[in-house]
Amino acid sequence: MNLISKKPDVISGIFLSTALAMIFTQVSGVVARIIDGVVTSSFLGAEAYSAVSLLAPFTDVILWLPVFISTGSQVLCSQFTGKGNRDEANSVFSLSIILSLIIAAVLILLCIFIPHKLFEVCGVSLEEYPELYPHMLSYLQGYMFGIPAMTLIQVIGPMIVMDNNKLLFSSSAALLCISDIIGDLLNVYVFDGGVFGMGLASSIAFILQLLYLFTHFLKKNSYFTFSLKSFNLSYLSGIASAGSPTLVLRFATIFRDIFINRINLAIALSTAAVAARGMQNDINTLLFCIGLGIGKTMITMSGIYYSVNDLYGLKRLLKCAIRASILIAGGSGVIVFILANFIAGFYTSDPEIIYLSVFSIQCMAVSLAFDSVSLAFQNYLQGIQNLKMVNFMNFADRFFVPIVTAYILGIYFGSMGIMASVAVGKFILVLIIFAVVCLRKKGLPTSFEDYMFLPKNFGGAKEDNIYSQLSTLNDVKNESRRAKDFCLQHKIDSQKSELMSMLIEEIAGNIIKNGKSINNQPVSIDYRLFVYENRICLTLRDCCHKLNPVSHYDESELTKQVKEIRYFGAFNSNNIIVYLN
Repeated sequence: MNLISKKPDVISGIFLSTALAMIFTQVSGVVARIIDGVVTSSFLGAEAYSAVSLLAPFTDVILWLPVFISTGSQVLCSQFTGKGNRDEANSVFSLSIILSLIIAAVLILLCIFIPHKLFEVCGVSLEEYPELYPHMLSYLQGYMFGIPAMTLIQVIGPMIVMDNNKLLFSSSAALLCISDIIGDLLNVYVFDGGVFGMGLASSIAFILQLLYLFTHFLKKNSYFTFSLKSFNLSYLSGIASAGSPTLVLRFATIFRDIFINRINLAIALSTAAVAARGMQNDINTLLFCIGLGIGKTMITMSGIYYSVNDLYGLKRLLKCAIRASILIAGGSGVIVFILANFIAGFYTSDPEIIYLSVFSIQCMAVSLAFDSVSLAFQNYLQGIQNLKMVNFMNFADRFFVPIVTAYILGIYFGSMGIMASVAVGKFILVLIIFAVVCLRKKGLPTSFEDYMFLPKNFGGAKEDNIYSQLSTLNDVKNESRRAKDFCLQHKIDSQKSELMSMLIEEIAGNIIKNGKSINNQPVSIDYRLFVYENRICLTLRDCCHKLNPVSHYDESELTKQVKEIRYFGAFNSNNIIVYLN
């Protein structure tokens, strides 16, 4: 039984297992940064911690372009995979790896030759806070060795998950976390490496994670493979277009952090206020992984369903993501709100810092569910390539609303107002989304589809689709008969109507009889039959171990009469698409 529905549901099963793996992976990665902060604050002092926390915008700079490339390649690869175009998917994959390495090289050169400019970009005035410069420089010098590994992980990680190996991706994140903890403790107790050692420990942990991930591509059945022969610059524009919302999001996030850094430094009455804001950022970054993991899953899954014109599948997927966001993020927010004092105590024993930090952490906890739902929705929009709407939301969510809210509340309530703006801004964003839906509909929304922002007539008319869940051979026989009547009603000749009926009985029946469910639940097939433009499209999706259907159906006399049959495995699911003219 899954979290979203009491009935066996292939979509929610795929989504939840993938999203949880993504969340765990994102959390483990961020834990490295959190651990650096906790150990730095506890052993090297509040001044060193404040310096490291102010480098957060630079961390976003490192990931800015790699995540942009990764997201664009995910969107393209999900569409190519859904259409059965493996060569094109691997061309995009190879191109994204080369681009990420080029970006890493440029970032390392910037760290070596103009670190002071990077600090100014982070919003830190070295004239006003000269005591922070040595700590920031030392941490950066250790951290930069891990930049190539960080950029490559962003690109290959989501592809490994799509390629049915989310367990490897999740365990690699655990390796990162454990390696960083060990590295930080060795740095403090054995090597006495100071702030430089903290950054270097993170770099080594990222490198170990990358080496572990590379083992996936040693498998013979890996769907994605890197090859210079498949390198093709013609896909660059496609990656840029599909990933542009992420570029806007990162760009807005960087400038948000820079402006709020400046506002906080201008308003803050003590180093304690800066440290408290840093703690809020740390915990927010950690729990932000819930929305980020759900969002990364949404990009590729919504891209697959969108590529096959599946309105019902997209609707179920979006509802599943929203409910999961509320349950997981909302529940986590409640726990963090209650334990705020306990969490602050991990960083410091200073009463002033703890007082301010508890308030800042609780404000962040209140905003968590809103933030996760917003991210799920934004990534859904990116998956269906509604670039105008997703760019508008990214700009509003990551720049305009938080900056204006922080500035106004900061004027009236000081640093505590800036901390409270995290929660107030998310509530304002929800109101903005509702207002946009009302303007688009020219009235109040009356159905869930009003929030989906899909093209007119997407998915075809209701009477042109059949959806069902097949769990038994009796279900298969019933749908087989129903399919024949459905085709005849749509003026498909009797021979092809009979062929489609037989295809459903053979393919779906084979899955029910021979399929072995990955999650140890009864085998269930997500079934759709769609008629459009004189074509019949049959889609069957299950969460079973691979059945190697390509070789089986190539030898079948029945499927030799089919114009086109496609198979792809993604997110530990089998996907079979049959086209019949």
